[in-house]
Amino acid sequence: MAAGDEVAVLDNLSTGRLENLKGVIGHRNFHFVEGTILDRDAVDKVVAGADRVFHLAAAVGVNLIVDHPLESLRTNIHGTEVVLDSVLESGASLLLASTSEIYGKNTSDSLSEEADRILGSALKSRWTYAAAKGIDEAFAHAYWRQFGLPVAIVRLFNTVGPRQTGRYGMVVPRLVRQALVGEPLTVYGDGHQTRCFSYVGDIVPAIVRISEEPLAYGNAYNLGGSYEISILTLAERIVELLGSGSAITLVPYEQAYSEGYEDMRRRVPDNSKSFGLLASSRRPPWMRSSSTSRPTTNPQKSWIRQVGRLPSRRERRDGIAYSVRTGGWVSGVHADRSPALVQGKIRRTLFQEHDVNRPASGSKRHGRGGAAVLAVLTLLTAACGGPSPSPSPTQSAGRYPWHTGIVSTTFWVGEIFDPKAADGSQVMSTYDSQWMQSYGGCDGVVTNGCKTEARTQAKGYAPTSMTPKENPFYLDLPYDDVNDPTAFAERASVIPWANDPGFAGNAQNRSFSYMKNQWVRIRMGNRECYGQIEDAGPGQYHDKDYVFGSNDARPANKKFNGAGMDVSPALNGCLGFSDLDGESDKVDWQFVPRDQVPAGPWLNIVTVSQVK
Repeated sequence: MAAGDEVAVLDNLSTGRLENLKGVIGHRNFHFVEGTILDRDAVDKVVAGADRVFHLAAAVGVNLIVDHPLESLRTNIHGTEVVLDSVLESGASLLLASTSEIYGKNTSDSLSEEADRILGSALKSRWTYAAAKGIDEAFAHAYWRQFGLPVAIVRLFNTVGPRQTGRYGMVVPRLVRQALVGEPLTVYGDGHQTRCFSYVGDIVPAIVRISEEPLAYGNAYNLGGSYEISILTLAERIVELLGSGSAITLVPYEQAYSEGYEDMRRRVPDNSKSFGLLASSRRPPWMRSSSTSRPTTNPQKSWIRQVGRLPSRRERRDGIAYSVRTGGWVSGVHADRSPALVQGKIRRTLFQEHDVNRPASGSKRHGRGGAAVLAVLTLLTAACGGPSPSPSPTQSAGRYPWHTGIVSTTFWVGEIFDPKAADGSQVMSTYDSQWMQSYGGCDGVVTNGCKTEARTQAKGYAPTSMTPKENPFYLDLPYDDVNDPTAFAERASVIPWANDPGFAGNAQNRSFSYMKNQWVRIRMGNRECYGQIEDAGPGQYHDKDYVFGSNDARPANKKFNGAGMDVSPALNGCLGFSDLDGESDKVDWQFVPRDQVPAGPWLNIVTVSQVK
């Protein structure tokens, strides 16, 4: 709406609250219709004139599905048919929100979009939601094949965010509420069932981009976190982060639901298909813009996304939103009497399970006032969505030059590759004399020293034997702007962002690095990953012509096969290096501003500390 687009919302408020939309009610470009997707007239009313439709409406939540299976089937199957027919007649495009539930009891290491569906008995109401959403997808694909309806499907994995409620079976808000009020945290079964949670602020931009990509039509895409966590560990983490005195109680499934209830023991997404699409697709303007044109986050209501950040006493008193990070993608909670995980505003045409709080631009610009007309239909919604934190400090949004065909070697926190050399250990870095301690230990396995290990997508490329306190997606480049005298003397005139807001004025400040924590985009073949600079090297420490040059200069370093970059084991695995610790892999790289870093495992933990 900030961009001039119009939004129409359809919601029957059966599980949502109108007050969730109080930030946009009354806006001239916002239209709310109370109704259901089972009502063709109501659907037609909000779809009319829309460019894009987001069908997020569904009967959701284990409690609701088990207790009211007929309602779930009718809403999820017939409601989707109504939406498809309406959108087909309107000429709009459609994005259908599906679910990871469709994979059923498939416990593969990572579930691709082509993975088999393994469901329980059709006589068990537990599987009605999975069955209905599978039919929804089949309907959508048939409309694409038979009528050419431009429709894309996203399968969401345990999305969490502000204003989500635990009343219908959502585990994070339920456990958070129990911890806040001092009740025992109830974990069903043995607690060893695992999930991958994803933060709505990461998922929504991906949904919007997929909706704008014609290559997505007729396809389904997984969208979910890559960090696997057991529900028991999740409960323990919530108790720890909130400082709660609550105990954790294991409750048999038959007491929580009904006799014969079945649960999925494991659910881990393979996101490679969606990552591939999003890496190649056109970024919407709101993701390309500089931070000055991004939505402003109220600092008193911003989402705090660092591990272990607890609300202050004033924040608890005033009900300020904060987040619990489950070691992977963020889970949000709201510290009021009823921690209903929050929502905000969304733009486009939406049949909605979630409200979102991010502006987005339409690819077609027409309708009233020349703006795109967007409709949002929300049915059973306890919505999510909060503004993503604005980057700080601010960098110029202009594109930095690419450096191509650069040999990259691998290093890791705790590595000692030459104990006789001044720079032969990664126990410390050029920016942190206690790097290994700050990071949380050896970034690998401790066997006769600190050794590296293979990293997998299923684990978010995280180490298997420890939990990092800082971003495991780290790297170095051969420019030490703090300790190298030449680099320090010239850094304010050489580093492109040195005079940007948040950086300017620090030229003589040896406790401040222009390089530390900066983001770099790295590509190898068809893979693209992102990391933060946390050290300097290899071999050189003031190679300005290579690091900042615009003519694709070669590194001055001649060691290690002429390497111009070291990357962490997480980046090694993410990029698909041929060797865990070799000198033959070549990459392309460029600096990238923080506000242009897309969702991915590299944002699970973001390093923010300065020089130590």
